[in-house]
Amino acid sequence: MCNSGTTQNVSFQNLLDTFLVASGVNAVWDLFQAVRIRAVEVWCVPVIGNASTVEVQFLGNVAGQYGKPQVFTDTSMGVQPAHVRAVPNRKSTLSLWQQSSADVAFQLICPTGSVVDLELSFIGRFGVPLAAQNASAATSAGALYIRGFDGLAVATTKFTPVADAIA
Repeated sequence: MCNSGTTQNVSFQNLLDTFLVASGVNAVWDLFQAVRIRAVEVWCVPVIGNASTVEVQFLGNVAGQYGKPQVFTDTSMGVQPAHVRAVPNRKSTLSLWQQSSADVAFQLICPTGSVVDLELSFIGRFGVPLAAQNASAATSAGALYIRGFDGLAVATTKFTPVADAIA
């Protein structure tokens, strides 16, 4: 759930930093090695008398390759929610498995209160663990944690996860 209106670039690193395992009080590690985007779906309840717009953009920039950008947008006014279901082109690099990188997976534009549903697939980590980009505090070794999909801890994320174990 989006707790602050935003234009947010979400990287593959951010998506992989969503699910973490702790090795100590201030150390968290990515649980997965690679991620694949299946769909990004966004709903936004309109403010009576005003327009509400949601937008998902697949920019097509991945690790030195440039594809055709895709833009999915909907604007609603009145009682109908704005709704977008964005699926990356099957022939684009964005729809393939991606390891942790600062490359932008998608850009999201949504107002406060929007509900964002990510359909992702993950591959487990079987090699050297990769530390999460952003530090954590007060975690317990061996515990699993979930962050907002912008890679930030729950205290600072714009996208509050709906889950139990959060860091």
